[in-house]
Amino acid sequence: MGAQKIVHNLPQKTKFLNRQKEIENLERQAVALGRPLIAVWGNSGVGKTTLVNAFAWKLYDSPPNRLPADLRLSYIVWVTAKTHELQSRKKPFGKMGLYRRNMTRKRQKEGVLVGSVCEVCAIISGVVNGESNLISLAKRKCLEGKENYVREEAHLLLKTLARRNQWLLLVVDDIDSFGHEAKGEIFTFLEEEFPTPHVAVLTSRRHIDETQIKGVYSLPLGPMPESELQKLVREESTNLGVRLSDKDIDEIIRFAQGNPLVARLTVSMLKRKTGISVSSILREWRGQKTGLQFLFESLFRPLSDLQKKMLRTITVLEKEGLSYDVDFLADICVASSKRVQEELQEIERTLLLEVVGYKPFEVNIHRLVQEYILQENPKEIAKIERGLQGRQ
Repeated sequence: MGAQKIVHNLPQKTKFLNRQKEIENLERQAVALGRPLIAVWGNSGVGKTTLVNAFAWKLYDSPPNRLPADLRLSYIVWVTAKTHELQSRKKPFGKMGLYRRNMTRKRQKEGVLVGSVCEVCAIISGVVNGESNLISLAKRKCLEGKENYVREEAHLLLKTLARRNQWLLLVVDDIDSFGHEAKGEIFTFLEEEFPTPHVAVLTSRRHIDETQIKGVYSLPLGPMPESELQKLVREESTNLGVRLSDKDIDEIIRFAQGNPLVARLTVSMLKRKTGISVSSILREWRGQKTGLQFLFESLFRPLSDLQKKMLRTITVLEKEGLSYDVDFLADICVASSKRVQEELQEIERTLLLEVVGYKPFEVNIHRLVQEYILQENPKEIAKIERGLQGRQ
């Protein structure tokens, strides 16, 4: 088994310090017990994606030896709706963009999949067949109206792998972002056409149980224990060069209430604002909003006008399902492409946005950040929307 190369399309490996018990439980359910469907669910920012990413990389780096002797892990397929990878795209103007997924399109006949499921199946087939440019390939197949063919191809490949005793791990990250109809179609595919011994792991902000999808093992991800959160805060402060006393760390842990994203954003805020202390952050907060909402607002407000416009523009583009790149963003924001890249790096340090890559351009902007930005200045959002409509 060790000689067998595992083919994957996993995102970049992230440093993972905590949640070892949950990692071990995931491995036990997927490997030792062979559960076909596992749903990891919990509040925003609690670390679901990080956990599943660490689990998948652990299997890649150290293929499990508890599988039956004739069964080997051969493929790990990662599908996400968080970044450009599986979000709908449509043409804003000229040569920009290629595709928009129509979430509300009615099926022409029984069994025709909506775009999201077509893309999931196309990516499964693409990884197994060694294709490159998986996202473009998936979108092209869906645009060509080959939903039934794509679904059948993925199902046949999965059955062939099963006959060869080759195990495939599928991760569907942030399944809520696909929308209710597409989410139901994905559940149907996994129930009916995802044969054993393959395993699918889903992440969701909402509880998923057997009333929604048969045979699923529901794994809630609760607050991070204080001891692990303390390690995270110390690591984050060291990385950002923020000096914290033991009292500061204790206050951050109490404020975070087990949410690692709140803890990381608090340290980021201390880095961004000179002369501010943990105590002053807590005094300003005073429980009027959720910790995440307060931190998003506190990190967004000091940004430059250009940085704010960039974040608002990216939020509208994501909401509308528009394809874009750095040059397009620079054109909208009336700045050079080089300046936009520099400003993106500055915004990224606040943790409000993550740049996954520039070629192709992919960003990850937290859904709660998008919700805050859409409500923060409706007039500016409407102005950007009108400007984009004029370019289509």
